[in-house]
This record gives sequence, C-alpha cells and structure tokens, in this order.
Amino acid sequence: MTVTKQPRRHACNRCRTHKPRCERSRGNLDVCDRCVRSRLTCVSSPTLPMGRLRSIHTKHRYSRKSYEKQSNID
Repeated sequence: MTVTKQPRRHACNRCRTHKPRCERSRGNLDVCDRCVRSRLTCVSSPTLPMGRLRSIHTKHRYSRKSYEKQSNID
C-alpha cells in the first residue's frame, strides 16, 4: 500500500487572508512578491493540510443513515 502525502498550503498569512496567489521568487523563498512590493514582513504560520477538516459528526451521520435504511428494509 502506497501512502501519498497530501499537498500543503504555502501561502503567507497576508495572502491567505486576502486570497491572491502567493508567489515567491526562486531566489528568495522566505518572502512573497506581494509582501516585498508592500514593504511588509512576510509571515507564514505552520502549514496545514489542504481541504476541509473532517467532522466527527460526519461519521455518525453516515452510520445513522445506513441504520435507518436497514430498518426500512426489515
């Protein structure tokens, strides 16, 4: 079984808030071009996996639906 790593977010905090593409030049990966142009400190919080976080209730909801289906069949 092969485990594939989920892509991670790499945008700085400012770009993540304003939702533009966070582009970093090849020579300097520590700061993004937008922060350089604005003369602001480019700060990146620890990255999180992309996508939605799964809710604990999602699992419960699906198991409940399958239980209800079985009850209707009987």
